[in-house]
Amino acid sequence: FTVDNLPLHLTHVDSFEINLNAEELSKKLTDTLEGQKIIKTVALEDEYYGPEKDILVTPLELTPDLFKLQMQMINILQKEGAVFKNPQFVGEYFTPHISVYGDRRVNPGDPVSIRDISLSSKVSDDENANRRVLASFIFR
Repeated sequence: FTVDNLPLHLTHVDSFEINLNAEELSKKLTDTLEGQKIIKTVALEDEYYGPEKDILVTPLELTPDLFKLQMQMINILQKEGAVFKNPQFVGEYFTPHISVYGDRRVNPGDPVSIRDISLSSKVSDDENANRRVLASFIFR
């Protein structure tokens, strides 16, 4: 998919490089995420992110369950030698949010249910690069 049809999403782990192929990484994530329950949170007041503070986002409440999920994924990736492109957004610096895409958005106060995670890949570091989903993990 392209940036024009990018679905509303929460990035749990920003870009990283790892010496595992998609199947190997998918297997490790499957083992870790097995039995993961749906995570409920709420949308907070809009903020502007980015170096120029010009990207409108809707932050999400960082619940203990949401933080635990992020740390589980970070721990797997670190154990496998992942190099994070933006380590300033990892672990204690994780700030869950959903970007606003025109009229496609989550409104402040809306309940948000995290029901699945997708492992995706971009063809380059360009923000407008096409992305493809390598694997999806559905929560119960």
